[in-house]
This record gives sequence, structure tokens and C-alpha cells, in this order.
Amino acid sequence: RRARGRLAAYAAGRASAAHAVMAGSPLRRGEVSHRHSRPHRERSQAAPEALAPVPRQRRRQASLEVDSGEGGAGRGGDRHPRRPAASVPPRKPPPCGEGAAAAWAAGTLRASARTARRGDAEARWQEYLRGDEYVTFSALATALENLPPTAELAENRWEFELFVHLLHRLGVAIGVDHASKAYRSHYSPDVQLTGYLYSTLLTAFTLLPSYTLNGQEFYVSDTVLDQCRSLQSVFLETCQGLKRHFDSLQAYTLEHVRSDVRRSLVYFDKSWCRFEMPALEEIEAIHRQACRPLLEAIEVERALSEFEG
Repeated sequence: RRARGRLAAYAAGRASAAHAVMAGSPLRRGEVSHRHSRPHRERSQAAPEALAPVPRQRRRQASLEVDSGEGGAGRGGDRHPRRPAASVPPRKPPPCGEGAAAAWAAGTLRASARTARRGDAEARWQEYLRGDEYVTFSALATALENLPPTAELAENRWEFELFVHLLHRLGVAIGVDHASKAYRSHYSPDVQLTGYLYSTLLTAFTLLPSYTLNGQEFYVSDTVLDQCRSLQSVFLETCQGLKRHFDSLQAYTLEHVRSDVRRSLVYFDKSWCRFEMPALEEIEAIHRQACRPLLEAIEVERALSEFEG
């Protein structure tokens, strides 16, 4: 309420001062209504005709005349006298010596370099979108979206076989130095020596601590079981990381994403080999031990056939 009263009194004082100036009566010093120049009660008792609207041009002219009233006083009378305007010296132009010219040239070169880098990044991005690497990455992301859960790995061979094939192909396109898989030839002459096998992935998610073959129980070593659990974890982390990297693939993140994808695929390839090598060797040894009685029986039957013949 006090603020509204002060505002109304201030407006009434300005209007009365403007009417007085337009009427030709000179203002005495201190007669302009400042909010501290008169008591609140006197200001609130302004005449109703003093509140009549005044045209904007006259109101501005009256305000200018009041500000430059006699005695050099400002709007507040003697309480706030107007100080004479100080002369401001003209601003000196910036130096144009060799140092300034060198700084300007360096700034221009930096701006040109930034523009060139942006242009090069856009050109690399357009070239990347037309390349085999992006096509493979896009197909891998699509296969990853349609990939069933690992609990249904045995029932969905085609989906997981396609996924591990695209995983190896993306590694080749992005420049991953895959570990050699030549050790597979020792266990089967017709086995694939490159890429990732669906049978190995299935073994990693279905391997049991022990097996019973021909009435005899065989145990899997703790080393193979540890590597089996490690490959399961790495496989799931790789799937999540590839999906996240593909979603964040942009022109300004291209090199960073490619570096992260390459690092992830290298780690997955090493984890795959660390499990596959001892797992194949141990599974082959278990099969030889389980089949030994049968092989011995075959040899005895062959020897008897030769003796009888």
C-alpha cells in the first residue's frame, strides 16, 4: 500500500509540474515532486485535475525543461544536484604494429583451420556412409535388435550365427587384427579356420561342470569354466556397447566411435580365443576317454578277424 501511494504521488507531482511549465509559470527550486521532497500526506492530496492525461510529446518536453531548471538542479532539487558532464577523451584506435598484425594473421589462420576441419569432417562422414563398414555396422545393429535372449540360443541358431558372422565382418572392415584360429584344424579337418563359430558360442552358454558318457563321469576344469563365464559376460557387454555406439554415431563423433568399436571388438576376439582353445582341447580329451572302451573293442574285433582269416 505504501509503494502504491508513493507511485501515485510521484505521478501526480510530475503531471502538476508539466501543467505548470505549459502554463508559463516558472518553477521554484525544490517544487518538482521528488519522492523524498515532500511528506507523503501532502503528495497524496493532489488535485484531481492534475491527474489528467498529457500528450506524450508535451510530457517529454516538460520533463526536459524540469531537468534543466534554474540553479542547475536536477529532478530532485537541491537534494540531487546534476553534475556537469565530464569531457570524455576520444578512444584511441588499436595499435597497428607488427605484433597486432601477427596476432590478426594467427587468428585468421586458426579460423580458416577450424572451417577446413569442419569441411573435412563432413566429407569423411559422407564417405563413411557410402562405405562397407557403415553398411555392415547398420546390418549388425539391425540383427542385434532382433536377437533373441541368450536363454533361447539353442532354438535360434540362424539369428545367432548371422550375428557372429556380422561381428567378424565388422572387425575386418574396421581394421581389427584378429587372432589366428588355426588351432581348430587339430580337432577337425573340415572346421572353419576364420571367424566365430556358432557351436563355440553355444558351448559357452550351455557348458556343464560335468558329463556322464558311457557310464563314466567326466569333469570340466575350473580354467575352462572361468573362461566360459568370462566369454558370456564379454558377449553381453559387446552387444550393449555396439548398440550404444551405433546410436551415438554422428559426423563429429565418427573417429571416437570407431576407436571405441575397434577396442571392443579386439577385446571380444581375445576373450573368444581364451575360451575356445582350452575348451576344444578339453572337450576333445573327454571324448577320447569316453570312447576308449569302444575303440579298444574295435581293435580287438579287427585282430580276431585277422587271426581267423
